[in-house]
Amino acid sequence: MAVSRRDVLKIGLLGAGAVALPIEVGIRAASAGSPHVHSPSFDAYSRPLRVPPVLSPVRTVDNMDFYDIVQKTGRQEILPGRTATVWGYNGVYPGPTLAVESGRAIVVTQHNALTQVATGLPGGVLTTAHPHGLDVEARSDGHPLSLVLPGGFLEHHYPNWQPATTLWYHDHAVDHTSRNVYMGLAGFYLISDAHERTLPLPRGRFDIPLLIQDKTFNADGSLFFPTDNGLPMRQGVLGDVLLINGTPQPFLKVERRRYRFRLLNGSDARFYNLRLSSGDAFTVIATDGGLMPHPVQVASLPMAAGERYSIIIDFAKYRVGTSIVLQNTDTGLFGDEVDPRKVSEVMRFDVVADAIDASSVPFDLAPPLDVDPRAASVTRRWEFERESDRWVINGNPFDGARIDARPRQGSTEIWEFVNKSGGWRHPIHVHLVQYLVLDRNGAPPRSHERGPKDTVSLGANETVRVAMKFSSPFTGIYVFHCHNVSHEDNMMMTQFEVMQSA
Repeated sequence: MAVSRRDVLKIGLLGAGAVALPIEVGIRAASAGSPHVHSPSFDAYSRPLRVPPVLSPVRTVDNMDFYDIVQKTGRQEILPGRTATVWGYNGVYPGPTLAVESGRAIVVTQHNALTQVATGLPGGVLTTAHPHGLDVEARSDGHPLSLVLPGGFLEHHYPNWQPATTLWYHDHAVDHTSRNVYMGLAGFYLISDAHERTLPLPRGRFDIPLLIQDKTFNADGSLFFPTDNGLPMRQGVLGDVLLINGTPQPFLKVERRRYRFRLLNGSDARFYNLRLSSGDAFTVIATDGGLMPHPVQVASLPMAAGERYSIIIDFAKYRVGTSIVLQNTDTGLFGDEVDPRKVSEVMRFDVVADAIDASSVPFDLAPPLDVDPRAASVTRRWEFERESDRWVINGNPFDGARIDARPRQGSTEIWEFVNKSGGWRHPIHVHLVQYLVLDRNGAPPRSHERGPKDTVSLGANETVRVAMKFSSPFTGIYVFHCHNVSHEDNMMMTQFEVMQSA
């Protein structure tokens, strides 16, 4: 296969085992100028919420668990009465949940079975698996250029020494993260610890992960993935059906008590602003990297792609027989052709029984993230812009041969994220580290984003400053990028290299 100049530029500093090859796009895709596809109609709230199963290790050695995951195709009913081909971890969408204990390392071997025969695409599908939000060695981070060929595999080592948190794992293949995640390569990665178990928060069946994604379907129920001339849509892929854990607009029967919901915006580009149809507030207890120092009550919760929040909803105030809808009031992005009414209702809670509730939400949840901005030795400015048909950072598209920052282990830095791309919005995700949001346009951060973060929403013409400490023992090359993954695939990404302390 011929390698383009763009591919040569992106090969950069990869080791000999990595590959960078052109990837063909298919999956019932439409090129620029094709008419917009509208998904078949279905009855909302006709199917119950499905919670992804927890994956069991294939073996345990000493204090380490080993997992095998196969990236392969599967047939799955997503829209009622219609089946679709998905690319899933173990062939299912969403993938099985990795639920691990802080301090207990695991090894995950990812096998790529997305061959040409399985997918119908020339050469099959190249993949790489990224544990989003994990403090992990560079070789196991799922760098976009650390691609695994169909028929190959890669062993990932995850130390899991972070505190309890809600992470996720998803594909990160260069140029085709958007397509691969859209087709199903995403799953939860949950870390628990002893401290969180001492808190009287809801747990067990009252602690529920919710993966929110939007997709569009063809008339036969297959997934529709739009492209611009062979690459993901420049503005982002915006679907007209909201899926929760792979089910369109499901319902959940709840008791009159508190529930914890682990919200993950796993969409390609869509922003959400979540609220309850009752108008009642709910309580935010955790951000991307774990528990907040103190809970906050909000009437609505904006979420950019890649962000995670844990919220508590107390259904004790509602009578049995009451239904409450989780709504989305975000008005959408530029280029969104979707009728906003189609994506305005996320799921429904049906109150069906009384309950005895021993849970509560304490005022003190966890120590704040150990980052002191006064100790910052460097301030870096990163400008996010649209340049012709590319999305760039500081005027540069992604180039695997270029390193744009070299922080040292143990150092603290302030990074300024500046949105100069007009009305576009960008979720900014930094690999390896969690950071504190210092301010937004010079004002204090929003109340719900005052915990540890690895992804922050950067609105139109906004400047957001964050402080991060490179306390990880790992050195090496990592990326940060816009988590509108279509923007990422259209080159809004760059690299930094963590250097050994002086």
